Amino acid sequence: MRAFIAKLVPALLAAASVPLLAACPPELGAVLAPFAEPVIAADPPTFPSASQVDFTATIEVNEQAYEITRVYVTWGRHGLPDTRFLAANRGDTQVISGGLSRSVWAASQTIAGDSTFVPSATLVGFRWGVDYKLRGGQDSATVETTPRTVRVGCPDGATAATLAADQAAVTAGFGGITNPHVNPLLTPTHGFVSFAGVGVAFLVNGAPSPPVLGSPTLLLFAPTVGSNPSGITEPVIPDPPYTLIGWAYAPAYAPGSEPVLGCLPREAWFIHEAGYHPPNGGFTPTPPGEPAPGAAPGAAPPWIVCAPSAPPPGGCPPFVGCLPTCSAPGIPHGRFWDIHLFATPSGTAAIGVVDGTGNAGINPAGGPAGAGFPPGSFFFPARAP
Repeated sequence: MRAFIAKLVPALLAAASVPLLAACPPELGAVLAPFAEPVIAADPPTFPSASQVDFTATIEVNEQAYEITRVYVTWGRHGLPDTRFLAANRGDTQVISGGLSRSVWAASQTIAGDSTFVPSATLVGFRWGVDYKLRGGQDSATVETTPRTVRVGCPDGATAATLAADQAAVTAGFGGITNPHVNPLLTPTHGFVSFAGVGVAFLVNGAPSPPVLGSPTLLLFAPTVGSNPSGITEPVIPDPPYTLIGWAYAPAYAPGSEPVLGCLPREAWFIHEAGYHPPNGGFTPTPPGEPAPGAAPGAAPPWIVCAPSAPPPGGCPPFVGCLPTCSAPGIPHGRFWDIHLFATPSGTAAIGVVDGTGNAGINPAGGPAGAGFPPGSFFFPARAP
């Protein structure tokens, strides 16, 4: 009977579009075992240069039962390895060693003009796939690996270690400051306004540029809410004592070149839009025209803004005409890269545009919602996958 089944198996498989092993009882499964789908053992990718990524994988297949019609690897950068992310870059591969039953396949891709990979902390996701069919058959099937990610230049645990070391260094250096409004090393950037999810921002005068871990560009404080809760959202009167809750690194902006700062994730960097800091402590974005978010350098707007004046009833004066109406909207600045880190009880800083750790004092219970940044103040650039 067993010999009869063994003769019947190829005929059964020839009529099927996918391997039948998974649906078989154990007795028949033992007979069908040689017809199991190909097995892919993928290696972590390597990065020979700043613009090149190499992939290798070992594939095992029963060459008497199947023939491989295509081997491919899909990959992408900067985001999670979902379908859209991994469909971004797809390359066919070639055999570099071994026979058909157990062979090593490889793919290499170079992104012209790109310097994403070295050095980087760039997140790279990848997935291998094999198209195969029964030998002599027509219908094909596909097997793919589970998506995986690696962070270039940062082994497992390196990002968490970076965040923990940074929180330790920053809190040791600045955590004891409770009156930043009288500290000569600090300058409030929006008066004493406490922004929702961010707190009160103080520029660290003389901070390194480009930034260095442990020496942030900005410090973020939670104010003390007094008898007048709305006081934390006005710019003139400070609200001490303050509590350090976070910090930020903010180097100059250049399109398509996220900063590399230890193993801080490169995809976590966002853009603080160009604009004005008006006297009321708020922010007025002045986004440039651009084909995609972040494509333009985003220069600082002018200090003085003038607009044509409407002519009076008798017309404009001769010779000089109607003088324009001019104003100074506030202190201007151009775009810059930005990353916010917030202290946590665990000792490992959390990354976010706004605080998500539950730090008290930014938006105290029963108090005001806090001032908010206008839409477009912070955003992520369009990134090539």
